[in-house]
Amino acid sequence: MLTISAVNQKGGCGKTTTAVNLAAALAERKKVVLLDLDPQSNASYHLGIKKAEEKETTYEIFDNLLENKELNINDFIKEITNLLYLIPSCLELSTIEARLAKTAQGIDVLNELKELLQSNFDYLIIDSPPNLGFLTLNALRASDFALIPINIDIFSLEAAKNVEKIVSLMGKFIDALPSLFYLITLFDRRSSFSKNFVIRTKELLKQQLFETIIRNNIHLREAATAGKDIFRYMKRSNGARDYLQLAQELEEKTKHIKAVGFSYTKEAKQVTVAGDFNGWALDDKFSLIRKDNIWYKKLYLPSGKYRYKFVVDGRWIHDENNPLLQEDNFGGYNSLLILE
Repeated sequence: MLTISAVNQKGGCGKTTTAVNLAAALAERKKVVLLDLDPQSNASYHLGIKKAEEKETTYEIFDNLLENKELNINDFIKEITNLLYLIPSCLELSTIEARLAKTAQGIDVLNELKELLQSNFDYLIIDSPPNLGFLTLNALRASDFALIPINIDIFSLEAAKNVEKIVSLMGKFIDALPSLFYLITLFDRRSSFSKNFVIRTKELLKQQLFETIIRNNIHLREAATAGKDIFRYMKRSNGARDYLQLAQELEEKTKHIKAVGFSYTKEAKQVTVAGDFNGWALDDKFSLIRKDNIWYKKLYLPSGKYRYKFVVDGRWIHDENNPLLQEDNFGGYNSLLILE
């Protein structure tokens, strides 16, 4: 099961619209569950759940997991269509933030829920709150990929950069980080400002930016008002075409991205991995985390050939557990990683 969170610190950028309609587009062929992690419950309303009972929502799931109580996850999953399912939210979820802040494993709770869903779905899509609080940190922690919508607005782009900063900071403390992708939304093709914004954003984000652009489309707003995804509301609209194209591009991108585990088993105070995939930068995001006497980090990398080394307490060394080596320019060796 691939887990994808829709994240941005700023509201009004099309985050919930994207989470709902991307989930619906993927559910044209795959089995998908949409998790509403926003106390505002907009994703739930978008799919016709106007008022969910507290006992049937993400609030009780978090409450039970924090109290180490058993729960039957099927009690919380609502069927929307044959392949699209929803776990709704409620306003009471906002009280969970304070409890997560006081818990040692406060950003790991959603990972427990993910394990309960793992074998039943092809995709878990998470609609996170428009902030960088503990619920959003849980979403990022549990995700393989984070999708960051950007509307035609410099403030939306700045908020998106803050997501990238917080993910880098999380790298100091957790052993796996999501791969980040960006999506332009609410695009007005009649506006020269919109067109210039897209050009500048492509130059800035390069391969992290989806080619698909979500056009400003009234039917997307009408669908939300009607409590339906765009495919059940108006399947032949531009909104439906855009989100179907996004789903297809997402499937193609993720097919060529592999999860790679880096491990170091000897005693050390600090271990970082650096290589072609990060410009050989000593970035906290790529610090290995020590757990059960093993240093470990999972990264998501596109198919290709990469040279890399570990930096162990300031010393650059090759990966002794990897037999693939190539001489470097300093009389030593780089380790080689080949992803097909």
